[in-house]
Amino acid sequence: MRRTSNIIRDGYTRSGSIPPVPGQHDGLDFEYRPMLPEELDLITKLRDDRDVPALHQAIREAVADHLHSWSEWDEQRSCSAEITPEAVGQLPPVLFWDVYAVIAYQPQGELADDAKNSKAG
Repeated sequence: MRRTSNIIRDGYTRSGSIPPVPGQHDGLDFEYRPMLPEELDLITKLRDDRDVPALHQAIREAVADHLHSWSEWDEQRSCSAEITPEAVGQLPPVLFWDVYAVIAYQPQGELADDAKNSKAG
């Protein structure tokens, strides 16, 4: 039997990378702590409740909380940009959803499509 390492222990982090999309964003490299099932359940409940503003705020906060470092640069201060829910919310939409998809183990685009459908419905 092969040995695996899937348990998310305290302090456990992974590396993530979203490639650039010409004309949309420069890509992003980051270190993150994966979301746990109970955290995902809370976001799923907001999605199911069709509370889009609360859903987006919860995702911004979750992403900011789970990012340990990123390649986003603050040109004014000449240093890595601070990771905050506000900064996460200012990422281009396609990058925002892709970063969340990595941290939350969501198929890319699934939650973004659900959020758009909830808003329309």
